[in-house]
Amino acid sequence: MKNYAHVADGVVDNVALFNDEGPPPDWPDFANWHQSDVAQIGWTYTGGEFSPPPPPPPSPPAPTTAVIYAICQITLAGGEVSSVTTSANLAGVLRLDVGKYWVFFAQEQEDTSYLALAYDSGTVRAYIDEADKFVDYFVVTITDFAGNPVDPAGVSVEVKRVI
Repeated sequence: MKNYAHVADGVVDNVALFNDEGPPPDWPDFANWHQSDVAQIGWTYTGGEFSPPPPPPPSPPAPTTAVIYAICQITLAGGEVSSVTTSANLAGVLRLDVGKYWVFFAQEQEDTSYLALAYDSGTVRAYIDEADKFVDYFVVTITDFAGNPVDPAGVSVEVKRVI
Protein backbone atom coordinates (compact mmCIF):
# COMPACT_ATOMS: atom_id res chain seq x y z
CA MET A 1 0.00 0.00 0.00
CA LYS A 2 1.19 3.50 -0.83
CA ASN A 3 0.04 7.03 -0.06
CA TYR A 4 -1.11 9.23 -2.91
CA ALA A 5 -1.93 12.92 -2.93
CA HIS A 6 -4.49 14.56 -5.19
CA VAL A 7 -3.31 17.92 -6.55
CA ALA A 8 -5.64 20.66 -7.79
CA ASP A 9 -4.22 24.01 -8.92
CA GLY A 10 -0.81 23.06 -7.48
CA VAL A 11 -2.13 22.32 -3.96
CA VAL A 12 -2.82 18.96 -2.30
CA ASP A 13 -6.53 18.80 -1.56
CA ASN A 14 -6.87 15.09 -0.71
CA VAL A 15 -4.72 12.13 0.33
CA ALA A 16 -5.56 8.45 -0.05
CA LEU A 17 -4.05 5.00 0.41
CA PHE A 18 -3.93 2.81 -2.70
CA ASN A 19 -2.34 -0.55 -3.49
CA ASP A 20 1.22 -0.49 -4.83
CA GLU A 21 0.05 0.24 -8.38
CA GLY A 22 -1.71 3.45 -7.30
CA PRO A 23 -5.17 4.54 -8.36
CA PRO A 24 -6.66 2.57 -11.24
CA PRO A 25 -6.41 4.28 -14.66
CA ASP A 26 -10.19 4.83 -14.75
CA TRP A 27 -10.09 6.62 -11.34
CA PRO A 28 -11.65 10.09 -11.54
CA ASP A 29 -8.98 12.72 -12.20
CA PHE A 30 -6.35 9.95 -12.41
CA ALA A 31 -3.56 12.23 -13.75
CA ASN A 32 -3.72 14.47 -10.67
CA TRP A 33 -2.91 11.71 -8.15
CA HIS A 34 0.81 11.54 -7.25
CA GLN A 35 2.59 9.08 -4.98
CA SER A 36 4.03 10.64 -1.81
CA ASP A 37 4.80 9.32 1.65
CA VAL A 38 4.95 12.84 3.13
CA ALA A 39 2.46 15.13 1.36
CA GLN A 40 -0.46 16.44 3.40
CA ILE A 41 -3.52 18.48 2.52
CA GLY A 42 -2.43 22.07 1.98
CA TRP A 43 1.05 21.21 0.67
CA THR A 44 2.11 22.53 -2.74
CA TYR A 45 3.19 20.47 -5.74
CA THR A 46 5.60 22.12 -8.17
CA GLY A 47 7.98 20.50 -10.65
CA GLY A 48 7.25 17.03 -9.32
CA GLU A 49 8.08 18.00 -5.72
CA PHE A 50 5.82 18.34 -2.70
CA SER A 51 6.50 21.18 -0.23
CA PRO A 52 4.81 22.06 3.05
CA PRO A 53 3.02 25.40 3.18
CA PRO A 54 4.95 28.30 4.70
CA PRO A 55 4.54 28.64 8.46
CA PRO A 56 1.76 30.96 9.55
CA PRO A 57 2.83 34.49 10.42
CA PRO A 58 3.59 35.01 14.09
CA SER A 59 0.64 35.91 16.23
CA PRO A 60 0.46 39.58 17.10
CA PRO A 61 1.44 40.31 20.68
CA ALA A 62 -1.36 40.15 23.17
CA PRO A 63 -2.83 43.55 23.81
CA THR A 64 -1.63 45.06 27.03
CA THR A 65 -3.32 47.51 29.27
CA ALA A 66 -1.86 49.40 32.19
CA VAL A 67 -4.26 49.33 35.10
CA ILE A 68 -4.07 50.99 38.47
CA TYR A 69 -3.26 48.14 40.84
CA ALA A 70 -2.83 50.12 44.06
CA ILE A 71 -3.52 53.70 45.12
CA CYS A 72 -3.49 55.83 48.24
CA GLN A 73 -3.34 59.38 49.58
CA ILE A 74 -0.76 59.91 52.33
CA THR A 75 -1.31 62.81 54.72
CA LEU A 76 1.67 64.02 56.75
CA ALA A 77 1.74 66.19 59.85
CA GLY A 78 4.75 67.17 61.93
CA GLY A 79 7.01 64.89 59.91
CA GLU A 80 4.86 61.81 60.61
CA VAL A 81 2.27 59.88 58.61
CA SER A 82 -1.04 61.05 60.04
CA SER A 83 -3.35 59.11 57.71
CA VAL A 84 -3.52 56.94 54.62
CA THR A 85 -6.80 57.27 52.77
CA THR A 86 -8.39 55.81 49.67
CA SER A 87 -6.03 52.88 50.02
CA ALA A 88 -6.38 49.90 47.71
CA ASN A 89 -3.94 46.98 47.71
CA LEU A 90 -1.54 48.84 50.00
CA ALA A 91 -1.08 47.78 53.62
CA GLY A 92 0.57 50.80 55.13
CA VAL A 93 3.12 53.59 55.03
CA LEU A 94 6.07 54.25 57.37
CA ARG A 95 8.34 57.29 57.45
CA LEU A 96 12.03 56.33 57.19
CA ASP A 97 13.51 59.81 57.29
CA VAL A 98 12.82 63.29 56.00
CA GLY A 99 11.46 62.80 52.48
CA LYS A 100 11.66 58.97 52.59
CA TYR A 101 8.61 56.71 53.01
CA TRP A 102 8.15 52.95 52.87
CA VAL A 103 4.91 51.98 51.16
CA PHE A 104 3.94 48.34 51.75
CA PHE A 105 1.82 46.21 49.44
CA ALA A 106 -1.10 44.35 51.00
CA GLN A 107 0.11 41.27 49.12
CA GLU A 108 3.61 40.48 47.86
CA GLN A 109 4.02 41.11 44.13
CA GLU A 110 5.20 38.42 41.72
CA ASP A 111 7.97 40.73 40.50
CA THR A 112 9.02 44.38 40.37
CA SER A 113 7.60 44.95 36.88
CA TYR A 114 5.22 47.59 38.14
CA LEU A 115 5.20 51.33 37.69
CA ALA A 116 4.99 53.22 40.98
CA LEU A 117 4.17 56.93 40.77
CA ALA A 118 4.12 59.57 43.48
CA TYR A 119 2.95 63.15 43.15
CA ASP A 120 1.57 66.09 45.05
CA SER A 121 0.07 69.46 44.08
CA GLY A 122 3.29 70.47 42.33
CA THR A 123 5.16 72.04 45.25
CA VAL A 124 7.67 69.17 45.65
CA ARG A 125 9.24 66.43 43.61
CA ALA A 126 7.96 62.96 44.58
CA TYR A 127 9.31 59.84 42.87
CA ILE A 128 10.24 56.17 43.21
CA ASP A 129 13.70 55.11 42.02
CA GLU A 130 13.86 51.79 40.19
CA ALA A 131 16.38 50.61 42.83
CA ASP A 132 13.77 51.33 45.54
CA LYS A 133 11.18 48.86 44.16
CA PHE A 134 10.76 45.48 45.83
CA VAL A 135 8.11 42.75 45.72
CA ASP A 136 6.67 43.68 49.12
CA TYR A 137 7.27 47.45 49.28
CA PHE A 138 8.75 50.48 47.56
CA VAL A 139 10.30 53.71 48.82
CA VAL A 140 8.88 57.11 47.93
CA THR A 141 11.45 59.91 47.88
CA ILE A 142 10.27 63.51 48.24
CA THR A 143 12.49 66.54 47.66
CA ASP A 144 12.13 70.22 46.95
CA PHE A 145 13.13 71.34 43.46
CA ALA A 146 16.69 71.94 44.65
CA GLY A 147 16.94 68.23 45.60
CA ASN A 148 16.71 68.66 49.38
CA PRO A 149 14.57 66.05 51.25
CA VAL A 150 11.27 67.49 52.50
CA ASP A 151 8.08 66.32 54.17
CA PRO A 152 5.09 67.84 52.35
CA ALA A 153 1.57 68.00 53.74
CA GLY A 154 0.57 65.06 51.57
CA VAL A 155 1.42 62.93 48.59
CA SER A 156 -0.56 60.62 46.33
CA VAL A 157 0.77 57.24 45.27
CA GLU A 158 -0.41 54.89 42.55
CA VAL A 159 0.95 51.62 41.25
CA LYS A 160 0.23 50.46 37.72
CA ARG A 161 0.65 46.97 36.31
CA VAL A 162 0.32 45.79 32.75
CA ILE A 163 -2.23 43.04 32.24
